[in-house]
Amino acid sequence: MSSTVSGLSFTASVIVTDVRLFLHFPVHELTPADIKVVAAVGDSLTAGNGIASSQSNILDVLTQYRGLSWSVGGDGNLTTVTTLPNILKYFNPNLTGYSVRTGGATTPDAFFNQAVPGSKSRDVPSQVEALVQRMKADSRINFELDWKVITLFIGGNDMCDHCYNSLLHSVENYRKNVRDSLDYLHKEVPRALVNLVEVLYISPLREMHLETSLNCPTWLVNYMCPCVILPEADSKALQMVEELNRKYQETLHELVESGRYDTSPDFTVVIQPFFRDVVVPRLEDGRPDRSYFSADCFHLSQKAQTLMARSLWNNMLEPLGSKTAKHDFSATVGLKCPTKNCSVVSLVSICLVLLWFISAVHKLRPADIKVVAALGDYITSDGICFYDTQEVNFETDWKLVTVFIGGTDLCHYCLDQDNLSPSNYSHNLMLALDILYREVPRVLVNVVEVMEMEVLRPITRNTLACALLPRSVLLRFPVLVFTSLDMLKNEMLVSIKETLPILLNFYLFTFRHDQASSVRENSTLASVDFGRVLKYNWCFFIHKSLFLYSSISFSTHGKNVSRLKYPSLSLSLFSYRSSCPCVINPSENSPEFEEIKRINYKYQAEIQNLLSGDRYDGKEDFAVVLQPFLQNSIIPSVGVGEPDTTLFALDCFHMSQRAQEELAIALWNNMLEPVGQKQTYNNFTRDRSKISCPSETTPPPVLTPEILTLPNPELTTRDANCPETLPVWATVVVGVGSLLVGVFFTWLIMYCCCRSRKPKEQKGSGF
Repeated sequence: MSSTVSGLSFTASVIVTDVRLFLHFPVHELTPADIKVVAAVGDSLTAGNGIASSQSNILDVLTQYRGLSWSVGGDGNLTTVTTLPNILKYFNPNLTGYSVRTGGATTPDAFFNQAVPGSKSRDVPSQVEALVQRMKADSRINFELDWKVITLFIGGNDMCDHCYNSLLHSVENYRKNVRDSLDYLHKEVPRALVNLVEVLYISPLREMHLETSLNCPTWLVNYMCPCVILPEADSKALQMVEELNRKYQETLHELVESGRYDTSPDFTVVIQPFFRDVVVPRLEDGRPDRSYFSADCFHLSQKAQTLMARSLWNNMLEPLGSKTAKHDFSATVGLKCPTKNCSVVSLVSICLVLLWFISAVHKLRPADIKVVAALGDYITSDGICFYDTQEVNFETDWKLVTVFIGGTDLCHYCLDQDNLSPSNYSHNLMLALDILYREVPRVLVNVVEVMEMEVLRPITRNTLACALLPRSVLLRFPVLVFTSLDMLKNEMLVSIKETLPILLNFYLFTFRHDQASSVRENSTLASVDFGRVLKYNWCFFIHKSLFLYSSISFSTHGKNVSRLKYPSLSLSLFSYRSSCPCVINPSENSPEFEEIKRINYKYQAEIQNLLSGDRYDGKEDFAVVLQPFLQNSIIPSVGVGEPDTTLFALDCFHMSQRAQEELAIALWNNMLEPVGQKQTYNNFTRDRSKISCPSETTPPPVLTPEILTLPNPELTTRDANCPETLPVWATVVVGVGSLLVGVFFTWLIMYCCCRSRKPKEQKGSGF
């Protein structure tokens, strides 16, 4: 970790993943990745007055550099500007609420930075009310569900003016004003952690104006803070300031420790005491270092604001009773890394465990998965492409790759039995998994068992609409266009349409090979996908059902996704008989039908045999798990024994959106079930209660990858040499030759017929 004056290179051994799926949890289990909104109230130190001003430009101290504010500024990133939001963005790139650029509290760029220069504690309740109204009215956040961190820092200006009205700025009134502000937040704001920063111990700042060689504008500061700067050293007036300062700090502790704000599981207030004592930075000659201050030698420069942000972050990670209570501006303050034993919210008996770096796949949780990918055939394909995204870290992000293949092989098995044999199916699947095992770090591979194809036959045979279906149909339909990834976020609730990415995480980046294929092509697809990812730009695909919401509200904040391509799609759907002849065409109880059932079963057995060994157990960050929910399928009926055709597309063979939703739910449930206890059937009957929820008793999605689904039948070995197919020219020659032979025999027959008629015609003629 290396730091600069304002930025930080944060190469931590702890990488925290994206927002968790577990929506309902108490504030004491809050992690950095859960925090979605930042906000702040206070005075000029939070408003950002003079942060970027040069030491010679006193007038620029009036400029409010809100984007550089220590607790709520969001200009730049962690490598250029150290602020609390920029640190949190390292854990959750979708963080929002931070202020940017310059301007007053009412400007759009202020966002949820409602601090006002010159404010005293009596002004904070109105700031809090304005903040809450802004939050409720802003469509970029989900007020009820987004977790918020609100920083309250006030009291400096109260001490600056206390000598003019000691009753107005008494400890009791200060406490009442802060209490009223916190009470309002407690009442109005759900899912909030309030950082209550102790009042700055202000008297050490007097040293800047006692050293005349610094050329500080003391005349100006005497006007801004007379009760602190004007008293003589060791005077009773100065002693009163210091006593008031300490009492302000003490009363904040008394207020929070009373338990007043511990009555709700989704709200708490935590004291951050790093300003209890302050050490003024000094030059080598012993004089105070003016570079930490703005042009007025009173407000703080970006150099000091950087250290304040780091100290606040470190305080948040320290447990109660062990928090740092001294801020030395001259000391090097680094960022602490979240570990297994540190916390963001720490109370007396609670130590929060953060999302730390997961190195073993068997400890993987849904919240740790950042990238989803898929390889397969027509059921898996269909997507859109994101270009030039920098959001995915190939080396460190955990990936979930789903492989679902075999249906196309079974559909055409009778046409090419040698190449589509069960042993070759297993071999080609192994090649694809080997590439993933060798090339892709931090990955969990879901291998979905081959579907029981027999269940598709009643749809095509017993349904009148399907029986009358023409040989092919042409569909054209537009695709809705969105310009922001956060537009996909549904109010943190799974709505009408379910897909695995939504069930896993609302901020997943996904990629998929958009092409129907058989298992013979899948090893190539794996190589092409990840090889291209490493060499060129990432190309991500999200299933189209994510983009077809019509009855939910979306957030539109966060990073815009540029250059999205959504073409109007043209899809030619061949009828079921040509799509899957080897499954659909054979008559009931025919030898051909019994053979395809046997091969279907052997495909399933081959997958189990491949994954039951230890071939993929050599890496702690890689695992392959069989998800057997399609081993048996139940298609619901409507009427008297008639299959429900709403599960299928217009061709009565491919899956409809409803069926895709059912598959997503079944896959999710399978992932949560321990190996050996996974459900081996799927009932396509619509039932929202089927979605399983993770809990403390639910094991991780990855256990020992043992497959306990079907008894292992006698398995075939892979053919040593697959028969070569005929070259194209041979087929052409045979076809042309057959045509010529046919023409010759036709001419010969006609010639013979003509010769046999000629004598008869001569006999019948008379002269």
